[in-house]
Amino acid sequence: MKSDLNAITAEPIWFFFLHSGAFVVLLATVFFVLGLLFGWLTWSRHKRRRMELTVECELMKNEIATLKRRVAEQATKIATGVLPPAGNEFPRQGPASSPASDPVIGSFLATASSIIIEGRS
Repeated sequence: MKSDLNAITAEPIWFFFLHSGAFVVLLATVFFVLGLLFGWLTWSRHKRRRMELTVECELMKNEIATLKRRVAEQATKIATGVLPPAGNEFPRQGPASSPASDPVIGSFLATASSIIIEGRS
């Protein structure tokens, strides 16, 4: 079998590279889009839940800051002698007050009793 070296051209090679490159780019694009779709379907609910928890965390931080402020106010009132101390360190003078008379403790007791009542039903 004789072959003519002058008859060999580069056209089939260029055809192969151009069309196979287009095929690879097309498949890469399809799989990239499928990957993005799969990632969105997988992680979108987790992202939404994280956003809800972030908002809830910020609310809790504000609540903790408020409670710390109230405790600091109570401590300064006790230190200055406006309120009697809560422990048995000093004897109480005057009539014994109920724990519900303090607004902080009263709100805590109301919340705790509502949680207990809701838990029973």
